[in-house]
Amino acid sequence: MTDGRAKVRALRRAGNLCEARIFCELLIDTGQDVWDLLAEIDQDEGRYAEAIAAWDRAIGLGARAAPTLAAKANLLLELGRIDEADQGFERALAVAPDHGPALYGRASIASLRREAPDIARWQTLLDRGPSDEDRFHLHFMLGRAFLEGDDPEPAFRHFAAGNVLRRAAFNYDVAEDERLMAAIADAFPVEVIADAGDPSEAPIFIVGMPRSGSSLLEQILAAHPAIHGAGELLHIKHLIIREFADKGPFPASMADRTPAQLRALGRQYLDATAALAPGARRIVDKLPLNFYFAGLIHLMLPNARIIHIWRDPLDTCLSCHTTLFREPVRFVHDQTELGRFHRAYESLIAHWGRVLPASRFTEVDYGDLVADPEAETRRLLAFCGVAWDAACLRPQDASRAIRTASRLQARQPVYRSSVGRARRYRDYLGPLIAALGL
Repeated sequence: MTDGRAKVRALRRAGNLCEARIFCELLIDTGQDVWDLLAEIDQDEGRYAEAIAAWDRAIGLGARAAPTLAAKANLLLELGRIDEADQGFERALAVAPDHGPALYGRASIASLRREAPDIARWQTLLDRGPSDEDRFHLHFMLGRAFLEGDDPEPAFRHFAAGNVLRRAAFNYDVAEDERLMAAIADAFPVEVIADAGDPSEAPIFIVGMPRSGSSLLEQILAAHPAIHGAGELLHIKHLIIREFADKGPFPASMADRTPAQLRALGRQYLDATAALAPGARRIVDKLPLNFYFAGLIHLMLPNARIIHIWRDPLDTCLSCHTTLFREPVRFVHDQTELGRFHRAYESLIAHWGRVLPASRFTEVDYGDLVADPEAETRRLLAFCGVAWDAACLRPQDASRAIRTASRLQARQPVYRSSVGRARRYRDYLGPLIAALGL
């Protein structure tokens, strides 16, 4: 049983979702309860109704532990089913009162409803000495509560403690990311940029730093009847993991890629995403870190549109450093590492702006988008090749899953309060400011 679960998880990590599903279903056929794993695969593939049903099977068969209950509640939250999610988090907390993910989910809903944060209780739970995972959730909750209460000193103490705990869970060297981004730019000079791949115009990629406004931009575009917002798809990453495993690493082996191979990669991507929205003319893939692969995306899919969303560096990095991402984002937990990563990202984006055709790569400033949503949306819809539709001015009305840290903010009307937010916290951001060179 344990070996079977490990096999499914290994296949999922490698991006072999089809094989992972088949193996998971084989285990179920033999009477093994792996419904929770099947639910995770369904979520990866955007099959949200099936994922809810699988979570229900897992819970119904006895998997009533807090992690399972909280996982289902998180999916309900991503789907905008706030009241059901709230009940799910409460069920998880009834089983384990100090379960960090459930506490964090419940606190997010409370914040959305403008309920007063339960700071005293959270501090009591923290003082009890739960697991490191529970502790960093509590630190981030307390940090956010103090920041929203305009008390930055204890807020940044808690953010620092939470970031240290999560940073300790993995190895990371920002110098490796700096070298990789420089190598990618070297591997994609203007001379290799050509229309070699599959000619489909369906894909739209939104790229940039996390917390730069990408979820809002996707929500705006997805409000258009011809555009489907697919969320943060891992298809490009998984293609690279699979296709470059035995042909040399990315980007070093790019020089050996033939036009036929690039077309095949583009077709694989299209086949993997086609079932997500069969009737849509355009489909948005909003994985911010796909900025690494903008050159490869263009070679695979030369008619795909790539939109880079840019936000003030200090605002972006503050939001990254004070956000608890569901999946670890390794470069955000140390201010110096975060600033260095951002500068390397800026250099790679500048390279893409120089070598990719303006008809396929454009940029939008988050500040401009929230200051004049209609003008920027009209420009971006024209860039994507679809007609103007006023529904895009009401992104909060779009009904779709939002599987990002911005899942609650993106369901609100467009607001401007985040622009310039970091300026008032400069006293707490010294290492970041120095690393950004500001």
